[in-house]
Amino acid sequence: MLSHRLGEKAPKHVDTENQFCQHAAMVVKAPLQWLSMLMLALVVSGCASLKLPTAENRLAERAEQRWHALIAGDFDQAYEYETPGYRAVYSKKAFQNRFGRHVRWVNASTQSVEIQGDIAEVRVMIGYRSLTTDGQPIDGVQPIQERWQLVDGKWWYSKSL
Repeated sequence: MLSHRLGEKAPKHVDTENQFCQHAAMVVKAPLQWLSMLMLALVVSGCASLKLPTAENRLAERAEQRWHALIAGDFDQAYEYETPGYRAVYSKKAFQNRFGRHVRWVNASTQSVEIQGDIAEVRVMIGYRSLTTDGQPIDGVQPIQERWQLVDGKWWYSKSL
C-alpha cells in the first residue's frame, strides 16, 4: 500500500489501486458464490434421493434377513429372530421341527410394513417349490402376513397372522 503525508491528498493511483482490489475481490467472490450454490444444490438433491432408515425400512430388512436364513436352511440363524419369550420356552430343535420338508422356499421380498405401537404386520411375498404327489415340481408364490413385536427397542418375529 502506498503511504502519503498527513494533510496531503492521496495520489490518484491509490484510488485506482483500491478500485482494482475491490474489482478483483468481486471477480473472485462471484464464481465462489456460484460454486457454493452449485455444491449446495448437489448435496440437497443427493440427500433427497437417499433412502433414510425409517422404522418400517429397518423392520422390512430384518424380516427379509429372517427369510434369507430360512431359505438357506439356516434354522439356527432363523431361530435368533424369534421373540425372547419364544426362545425361553422352545429349543432350536423344537423350532426346526415346525418346518416340514415338502416345500422349499426359493425367495422372499417384503411387500409392506404397518407399525402400530409395539406390534407390526409385515406382508412378505414368498416364492416356493413343491412336488406333486407324482413327483412333479410346482413353483409358486404366496403372500404371508407376519406379526412382529417390538421388545426392548428391537423387532422380533412373533407369528404369522
